[in-house]
Amino acid sequence: MVRSPLVAAQHLRISDTVTGRTLLDDIDFTVASGESAAILGESGAGKTLLGRCLAGSAPKNIQVQTETNDGSTLALTIVENARVTFVPQAPALPPLLPVERLISMALQWSPTHKSTTDSGDRVAELLNWVSFPTDTVSLRKRPFQLSGGQTQRVALAAALATSPSLLILDEPTVGLDPLLREDLCQVLLELNREHDVSLLITTHDIPAAAIVAQRALVLKNGRSVAEGNWDKLLADTNPYIQQLLSPLALFRENADIKSGRDSEPVGHIPRYTEFRTD
Repeated sequence: MVRSPLVAAQHLRISDTVTGRTLLDDIDFTVASGESAAILGESGAGKTLLGRCLAGSAPKNIQVQTETNDGSTLALTIVENARVTFVPQAPALPPLLPVERLISMALQWSPTHKSTTDSGDRVAELLNWVSFPTDTVSLRKRPFQLSGGQTQRVALAAALATSPSLLILDEPTVGLDPLLREDLCQVLLELNREHDVSLLITTHDIPAAAIVAQRALVLKNGRSVAEGNWDKLLADTNPYIQQLLSPLALFRENADIKSGRDSEPVGHIPRYTEFRTD
């Protein structure tokens, strides 16, 4: 099935207006409706910056080129009426606001939520989506009382409350232990597969990307090195890509991973703890 694009970059260039330095150059990348994708690369490759720019939330000192050099096409397109939400790394939630109230307030930003009478039901539904308990004690907890994994789930629920067309998550598994990372990956996978939430994660966590995303863009020093599904990337002979994807290559010695969800899987989707990093 052909999906319509939500965001698209074509020969995109992004610069720092203070230093004049080009931070990202000649980037081609598209995320379609219902898709799950990843942006990979070493620290400083430009993953987070590209994610923020695709969400329309570039820092003030950043200039995003809006047209290609010849002026013939748009370098960055966010489809009209597409709602793109960016979830930052280690999101900071209001420390004294109860979880239930926090999600209820986020619902006010949703164009599809018109009634306040059913807010409680919608809050519970969203928290169920991210596997956060909805008992009275949990709903009354404040962010400072939550664990790192719980904080990430509440931030996800708050982002989902705004009814985004595309959810962009920056390093969603950072700071979590392997079991919590695995749980979060399964939550994201279910959001995409069961609730048709479009996802883009920016990460250096290759196992998480392999579980959640259908394909990935690989960056190095602000430029695109490769883009494609896991079969294509694993077959690439570029030493940088081979080193970056080594945890995935080690896993694949014993099992294949799914390579795009528009077709039957070539193997099972791995659990996070199945990856070896030695």
